[in-house]
This record gives sequence, C-alpha cells and structure tokens, in this order.
Amino acid sequence: LMSYFVGDFQDPNSSIDAIFHPSKVGKVLKESTLTYMVIAVHSQQNLKAAGTPEINMDGLTAVQTLLDSKYKVQLLAASHFNGFHPNDLFKNTTQLDLFLSMGAKEA
Repeated sequence: LMSYFVGDFQDPNSSIDAIFHPSKVGKVLKESTLTYMVIAVHSQQNLKAAGTPEINMDGLTAVQTLLDSKYKVQLLAASHFNGFHPNDLFKNTTQLDLFLSMGAKEA
C-alpha cells in the first residue's frame, strides 16, 4: 500500500511534522501495513529583523518518526539537489537538515 502525505508548511498545526509527530502516528506506523509513503519536506530562508538569515524547515520530526519506525527514507525529487542525488537514502535527520539547509540557501 502506498500513501502520499502533504502538510501545510505555513501552518504549524498541519505541517508534515505535526502530521507525523510520534504521539499521533507512532502506534499507527508500527501496526499498519503501509509499505511506501511519500511525504513532502520543505525549507525556506527568511531574514530576521536584524537582517540575519533564518532557515525554517518542515520534515525533520516526520523523518525521525519514520526512521524510528524502521522505514527507509529516500530522496525522490527536489528543486535543488546540492550534492544529493535522486534515490539517496537519508539515514538520519542530520543528513536531512544539511539537505534542507543547502536547498533553502539556493532557492
């Protein structure tokens, strides 16, 4: 079974991280038969009032929840690859953080 999940990056209550928070889906992921899931992760760089850049990300909690539930997390498509390639596996959220940070700076 394959499922596709998209959150609202602008709304913290319906972001992909909120949808995949362990308190909401941890038990479901352990007891379900979902074989493939597609989730959208996002990053965006904004300037703070002092003019310093700030990167907002959505997807780190979701990916950690999937990794904790023994799912593999694979890059399918991106607007900016920056050293990553289609089909690369993210083995931890540090790799995803790097990918999203680089993407936010390129966008």
